[in-house]
Amino acid sequence: MIGLLMMSSNSWAQDALPDFTLETLPAKGYRISWQNPFGKNLKQLSVQRAAGNKTGFTTIFSTNSPQLPENGFIDRPLGLFRKYYYRISYMLNGDQFFFTTPKAALQQLFEPDKKGLIHIWMKGKLIRTLPFHHFKSWKDSVSRNPRLEIIAKGPGEIELLQETENGVNNASGKISINADGHVEIRLGSAVMDYHYRLLFKDNKGLIILQLDNINSPILIVEKTNFMQAGSYYYELYENMHLIEKNSITIR
Repeated sequence: MIGLLMMSSNSWAQDALPDFTLETLPAKGYRISWQNPFGKNLKQLSVQRAAGNKTGFTTIFSTNSPQLPENGFIDRPLGLFRKYYYRISYMLNGDQFFFTTPKAALQQLFEPDKKGLIHIWMKGKLIRTLPFHHFKSWKDSVSRNPRLEIIAKGPGEIELLQETENGVNNASGKISINADGHVEIRLGSAVMDYHYRLLFKDNKGLIILQLDNINSPILIVEKTNFMQAGSYYYELYENMHLIEKNSITIR
């Protein structure tokens, strides 16, 4: 389970911390890379993210191999127009841990297609095509609506998501609860042609279960994988693009 890391009273001084690199990948996300100067003395390494400012950091990734000399992670947050800050938490043997200085990620750049156009999609339908020089004014007007989210899918391709009053998008039926109370995932034959990734989050937005590279047309996730009964949010990605965001109730 992913959670918050609290600052230890015996944390190391900032001038002893190693650096990390943060790179913007247009229409894809952000690459966080680091080196391990501590060797086998490094017990745990986590990447943390905050949206909007340098407070409220949450852990989004913990490596299973912290002792590797160098490693990296690509983060694909939902709202690519938001400003994000990243930092890395290190824990050494003896349970001493500390944080790097936060770095701000550059906002994602949206690119037109070869004809200089932006195609805007919503719920699987093309709703509008704009010349790229008109895109900024359209984006600014959309950004004023808190229930609308803009996602870059690739050169010339934009996905517009609209949240309901509950803050989730309408379900497609791919994710449901079966008669036994378990989570049933039905992706059909599309798993042969597309890469699917499924995240489950608690009511604080922390990831509690992550399924990568789903390759079964029908997959059952037992309810015992969830901490307790209650509502959980999920996000379903197809080829790294968010296609569904909703909630389920475990009883």
